[in-house]
Amino acid sequence: MTRNENGKTVTRIIPAHAEADTRARIAEHRRFRRLSKELVAVSTALSEARLAAGCEQTAGAAKKGGFAEALADEVRAEIDALVAAGAADEQDFEAFEQA
Repeated sequence: MTRNENGKTVTRIIPAHAEADTRARIAEHRRFRRLSKELVAVSTALSEARLAAGCEQTAGAAKKGGFAEALADEVRAEIDALVAAGAADEQDFEAFEQA
């Protein structure tokens, strides 16, 4: 498996007994990235729809930067709902991405 680290290509040999598990983790990371992109698209569309409909600002959005905070909170909540808490804490997703 290869990945880019600080501008250099790093190669890591995966033992045969770990190949299936590594491939599964890489597939899950790719799925996570795809779902994250979908989440951003949906959140953006939702925000645009709210603005177009003239909805009242959510609590905390009245202060400067509040809308960004509120949106970030919504995105975090959606990601938490998609990924079990702590499931990816020790994973090196950069390595998976480059494989």
